[in-house]
Amino acid sequence: MSRSIQPSGRLCSHGDARKSGTSRATINSLAAIIKRLCPTTPYLASMQRKTAHIDIRVEPELVERIDAWRGRQRVPPSRSAAIVHMIEDYLEHDPQPTDTPQCS
Repeated sequence: MSRSIQPSGRLCSHGDARKSGTSRATINSLAAIIKRLCPTTPYLASMQRKTAHIDIRVEPELVERIDAWRGRQRVPPSRSAAIVHMIEDYLEHDPQPTDTPQCS
């Protein structure tokens, strides 16, 4: 005989659940109602991607350098977040040349 814990914390066997009138169909229908009314990821239902997907290939040595940088951070970011941070930092500190000839 298998046992389960009721929400009240009381241990009961499946025979007890049947005696109390709780059937698997009732539980499944209640679960479906809860999922419909309270989805686990409501923000994904109509959300569109706000970032572009860029697929790049890099040398293994560069991946090692990126991972080493990630390891030195207080809270290591994901690899993609680290790359985005590095690009943003580079672009923020990139000197803007003033006498570069314009292409026509």
